[in-house]
Amino acid sequence: MKLNHLVPAVFLAISVMQPIISIAQEKPDSGKEEPLVLEEVKVKAPSYAVTPADFPGTVNVITQEDIDRAQPQHVGDLLKSVPGIHYQDEDGRGFRPDIGIRGLVPFRSRQVLFLVDGIPIQPSVYGDPAAYYNVPVQRVERVEIIKGGPSAVLYGPNTIGGVINYITKRASEKPLDLFVRESGGSYNEFGSEVSVSGTRERLRYYVSNLRKQGNGFRQNNQFSVNDGTARLEGDFGLGNSLVFNFNYYDERSGTPGGLTAAQFRQNPKQSQTPNDVFEGLRFSGDLTYKHDLGSYGSLQATTFGNFFERNWFIAGTSTTQNDQFRRKFDVFGLEPRYSLNYNLFGLKNQLISGFRLYLDRETDRQVRGSSPTARTGTTLANNELQTVATAFYLLNEFSLTDRLKITPAIRYESIRLSRENFQNGTSGEAISGEPIPAFGVSYRLLDDTYLFGSFQRSFKPPEFREAISPTTGANLDLKAQDGLHYELGLRSRALDWLSFETSVFLFDFKNQIISQAGVLSNAQDTRHKGLEGSVSVGLSRLLSGPLGVALPPWAGDLSVQYSLTLLDATFSSGQFKGNLLPNAPKHTSFWSLRYTHPTGIFASLNGLSVGRQFTDSANTAVENAAGTIGRIPSYTVWDLNLEYKLPTFLNIKNPSLFFNIKNLFDKNYFTSRSSQLAGIVPAPDRLFRGGLSFNY
Repeated sequence: MKLNHLVPAVFLAISVMQPIISIAQEKPDSGKEEPLVLEEVKVKAPSYAVTPADFPGTVNVITQEDIDRAQPQHVGDLLKSVPGIHYQDEDGRGFRPDIGIRGLVPFRSRQVLFLVDGIPIQPSVYGDPAAYYNVPVQRVERVEIIKGGPSAVLYGPNTIGGVINYITKRASEKPLDLFVRESGGSYNEFGSEVSVSGTRERLRYYVSNLRKQGNGFRQNNQFSVNDGTARLEGDFGLGNSLVFNFNYYDERSGTPGGLTAAQFRQNPKQSQTPNDVFEGLRFSGDLTYKHDLGSYGSLQATTFGNFFERNWFIAGTSTTQNDQFRRKFDVFGLEPRYSLNYNLFGLKNQLISGFRLYLDRETDRQVRGSSPTARTGTTLANNELQTVATAFYLLNEFSLTDRLKITPAIRYESIRLSRENFQNGTSGEAISGEPIPAFGVSYRLLDDTYLFGSFQRSFKPPEFREAISPTTGANLDLKAQDGLHYELGLRSRALDWLSFETSVFLFDFKNQIISQAGVLSNAQDTRHKGLEGSVSVGLSRLLSGPLGVALPPWAGDLSVQYSLTLLDATFSSGQFKGNLLPNAPKHTSFWSLRYTHPTGIFASLNGLSVGRQFTDSANTAVENAAGTIGRIPSYTVWDLNLEYKLPTFLNIKNPSLFFNIKNLFDKNYFTSRSSQLAGIVPAPDRLFRGGLSFNY
């Protein structure tokens, strides 16, 4: 990265921090009223700790218990249960997630912001956000999906669809705790997770290692993953704490590609790309300092960085050559933020302000190899792309009454993208800056029942490939893609046997960049509207409570969860005005029947139903021979999960045996057609998986 951009930005960050540090060193007045104590379950936006109950927008939280019960193979198994999310399965392994939220394009999840503990993980958040890396689900203890409200202001750009924040596992409260989880399954799948963690006085530590491998359900679908994590948390007293995270990820996987219509009907497990291989290597680290100011709030500063190398060797059906897409990313970020708690008219309020510096460099090379398995060759393209971005944000939660809260927020992004073409000697840059306003409101109707609404503007700047011509280096003068989001919802946890959340939304996505006759332009608008909701009913608690049925102690606990999305996503301008958007099913539903017995037995039956979809803007219904165009038929898939928690013996604690069947009835189906992957992309057939876990 260019040092001349880094130095002034760092000095700017220090100058912003200096007055805050001065305030931080003042001792809080002990006569001040104590800060509001929030519930333990929180949405962990950067310093903006709010409970899902009063969050001014749509939020879904997947807890550690949900993860344990779902027995997921990858995070896609969790996300497909969330209303508003459409998950397309590319290879059955979840390495490269295709996620669309509220009708947006799922491919490579380009319109979703992914975070780990609040830190962005996409290769280049601004210039190349395609999700070629995904967090192994074994590292995750909680997932937060935020689709509305002022969250975009805190998290940054590329929140057109929403934010998915993975919260990673934390240290045990014990001095020493060993966790082991071993599993195996169909197609020689093997997984091994071992972690050591604990708390010793003021130090908390967590170290884990994960190994996954298998052959996959298709030809050339083999994979191996190694993932290592270390986390240290230190409490230095007087409100000072430090957190350090490090992660290492190494992946090698075959990429079986798509199939023609005839090939899919003949054998969906086959592959026409026996030599295509993806290799990914990633290192990441972050350091967070936090100073607790008592009743005043807190001061926090985070610095983060990562290196990601992804090499994709694609021969397709060729027997004489391959194309090698070699990319390296270096990312650095710095983010100080300040949280202030204060009283206004006797009511508690919270102010969040912050600044972020973000730098990245991408080296993008394309090489032509002389054989389908070549790893060297002739360089066809060689580019260096850089991002320098700064952002300032301000959010204030006002408590107007003890029932009513409003939350206005604003963020300003300034972005500079540059490209240097080493093949022809051209270079160029594009500069943009945009404000991102948001507003949320929540009103407590009854205890634990809230009405909420929000408005926000989302923003996605042109990517490298859209902002600057790769051949001439000219600025293509394209505007940022932006969206206006409106939503209104109701959330309740007022009864111990019933909880629900439902919302209606309207989203106008404007200035979308498309290619017309080979020329990129801001020439497409879309409108997304719909209803989504989820409900959880404790059937046993309903029977024994309001209905007065006396259940014996051995009866156990029975509950049901259901989520539904009704979507109408259409083109609102251009040639295809009025047509449905590709890969945007009009209805999606998920349901789960769960039973827990006092002896430690757990069972759940889960179903996912997805309506039919089109795969092109013209809404072509008839399938072409290549399999890239035509309807995707509707499908319903069932999973069965079983678990038995054994009693503790010797020093083995929490021993558990688990077993699951994915695609219980062995349905032959597919979730996507892709021109990029050359055809129909089959979904996995029936998969068996089992294993054990324990603490020591």
